Amino acid sequence: MNKRSIAWFLFGLGCGLQIISSLSFTELFVFAAAPVLFFKEQEYMKRNGIMPFFWLSMAVFVGCVIAIIANHTPYRSALRGLAVTSLLPCSVVVGHWMLRRDMAGFKWSLVGGAISGVVSTFIFQKAVAVATLTGGKTGSAAAEAIMGGALYWKARVGSFLMMFPKGWYLNFPILLSAVAPLFMVVFSMLITVSGRATAVASAGTTVLVLLGGKKPSSIRRGVCNRFWLLAAMGIAGLFFLKSAYQTAAEKGWLGEASRKKYEVQTKGDKSLKALLLGGRMESFCGFIACVDKPIIGFGPWAQDEYGYINEFLSRYANIEDYQNYLSRRAYIYSMGLTDEGVIPCHAYITEFWLWYGIFGLLFWLYVIFVLLRYIKQDCWAVPQWYMWLAASLPGYFWGIFFSPWSDRVGGVLFVVACLMARAVRQGRCQLPIEMVREIEKVEGRC
Repeated sequence: MNKRSIAWFLFGLGCGLQIISSLSFTELFVFAAAPVLFFKEQEYMKRNGIMPFFWLSMAVFVGCVIAIIANHTPYRSALRGLAVTSLLPCSVVVGHWMLRRDMAGFKWSLVGGAISGVVSTFIFQKAVAVATLTGGKTGSAAAEAIMGGALYWKARVGSFLMMFPKGWYLNFPILLSAVAPLFMVVFSMLITVSGRATAVASAGTTVLVLLGGKKPSSIRRGVCNRFWLLAAMGIAGLFFLKSAYQTAAEKGWLGEASRKKYEVQTKGDKSLKALLLGGRMESFCGFIACVDKPIIGFGPWAQDEYGYINEFLSRYANIEDYQNYLSRRAYIYSMGLTDEGVIPCHAYITEFWLWYGIFGLLFWLYVIFVLLRYIKQDCWAVPQWYMWLAASLPGYFWGIFFSPWSDRVGGVLFVVACLMARAVRQGRCQLPIEMVREIEKVEGRC
C-alpha cells in the first residue's frame, strides 16, 4: 500500500465522517484542494473529456444562485444550497486528480468507506442519522439508536460484502462476484419491509457480472454489443421482479410486515405502476412542482407554500403515504418547528430540477447520457472498474429516479470515472503498466 493508496483510503474514510452538520472530512478537503488543483488539472481535464461535466456542474451552482435570488430563499437554506452546489465542480476537479494519479487505487477508498460507516456510528456521526434515527439522543445512546435500524445494517453489510468484488474484480472469483449481490437481495428483504430498491439494483448487478465476465473481449461481446438487448431485458426484468416480489409478499415469505406493506401500497392494483408509486410520495410529489417552475426552480429546500403535498395526497396517495406524511409532521413538531417542511423530492433528478431549475435538470440528463454511453461503448476499456462502475449502474439509475442526493463526492467521482474510461478507450489516457499487465494476464497473453 503506497502513499497514493493511503490517500485513496483516507479519501474514502473521510466521506462518512462528518465534522459540522453534514460536512465531512473528505468534503472539507475537496473544498480546500479544488481551487489549487484546477489550474494544474485543466489541461488534463480537457484532454480526458471532463470539461463538459465540469461546466455543467458550474451551471448548477449558477442556477442555485438565480433560484435563491428569485425565490427569496431563507438564509440558512440558501447557505446549504450554495455549499452543496459549489461542492459539485470541486468534486469533479479533485476526483479527476485522484484518478489520474492512481487509477488502480480507487479500491482503497472502498475499504476506507466501509470502515467509516462503522466509525461514524460512534464518532463523527452523520447528521441525517442523528436527526432521523436517534430522537435527539447523543453519545452512546445515539449510537445504540442508529445501530437499531435495519437500514444501518443493510448499508454496512453491503459496504463490506461488495468491497472486494468491486475493488479487486479481476482477482476475485467471478462466481462470488455474481452471488454477493444476490445475498444482498435476500438480506435486505429479510431485515426490512422495503427491499425493492436493493432487489432491483442487485439483480441487475448479477446479470451484468455474468454477461460481462472479466476479459475486455468478453465484456465488449457480452455487454457493449448487446446493449439494446440488455435494455429490453432490463424492462422485462422489472416485470419479472415485480411478479416475484408480488408472489413472495402475498404468500408471506417476506414476513407479515412486508405482506401488509405490499397490500397497503398496491390497494388491490397489481400493476408495475402501482408497485413503483405505492408509498413513494417523496419521489413523485416534486414532479408536480417542477412543471410549475421548470426554468428557475424553487430554490434549495423549497418550502411547500403552494400545497403540492396536499395535491399529491388527494390525487395519488395511499394509506402509507398519509402515514409517512403524518409521521413527518409529528417529527417536525417534536423538534419545536411549526413549518410542514420542504416540497418532497426524493430523487436526484427531481431534487436538482426543483431546487436549481433547468440547469439541475440538464446536469442529470447529461449524466444519464454519459452512463448509457459508458455501458454501450466504454465499459470494457478498464475491466478493473467493471463491477465498480458498469455492474453498479442499476443502483445508480435507481438513485437518479428514487433516492435523495447524499453521496455528494462519491456520486460525482462515479461519473468522472466513466468519462475517464472513455478517454482510455479513445487513447487519450493511458492505463498504468500494472493495470495493463493485469488485463493481459486475464486475457491469457502473458
